[in-house]
Amino acid sequence: MLFKVMPHDDFAERAAEGILGPNPFVGFTSQDVFAAVQRIAEQAFKQPGAVVEQQAAFVRDMIRIFSGQSELAPDAGDKRFQDPAWAANPIYRYWLQSYLAWRTGWATSLWRPRCAT
Repeated sequence: MLFKVMPHDDFAERAAEGILGPNPFVGFTSQDVFAAVQRIAEQAFKQPGAVVEQQAAFVRDMIRIFSGQSELAPDAGDKRFQDPAWAANPIYRYWLQSYLAWRTGWATSLWRPRCAT
């Protein structure tokens, strides 16, 4: 016999719960995701100039990243990127700098309210 059928116990259920525990999306419903996408779209329609401006800045950052000329770096206290591989490995550095360009660019600008002038 190639496969032995194991009696049902709660091991698989406990393992699945352990895997899902640290998942940041556990507890989000499809309505939560839709509401977030809707809010982003509303801000984009309210501030189309800001979206274009931030997209252009993001593209410029990505060009600098691709050409190896980007100076984007995480904050010194950001423990997520403490491992030297983030700086030493070109692929990790690309992902790190791409994330920082996205985070500091258009993604955060849509959530900041614009002051009326």
